[in-house]
Amino acid sequence: MKGKIETADADEILAILEELEAQAEDVILDAHILEELKDKIESLDIKKNLKKYLLKRVDRLENQQKLTKALSNLSKSILKKGEKGKINDADLQELLDLFEQIGNYL
Repeated sequence: MKGKIETADADEILAILEELEAQAEDVILDAHILEELKDKIESLDIKKNLKKYLLKRVDRLENQQKLTKALSNLSKSILKKGEKGKINDADLQELLDLFEQIGNYL
């Protein structure tokens, strides 16, 4: 099987991706590790459609991480404005509830 990835190897990569996707919901993943994973997938001698599928999943992880970080920063900014009285309590609570709903959707 020279030059071919074995099914066990592909299954292992998929298992790692699934674990990272689950962790991405709770923590921010290291961008460097995601880049290394993409490089490793690129270097594999596998069918193009499988490679494309794996890379697409890593891209989704990266996009999810960017969105999560942006929502977190926006939420912090709104909280600060609420603490300074620039946003009334009802509007502040409504915005925070919306952020929570968006976060749960991700």
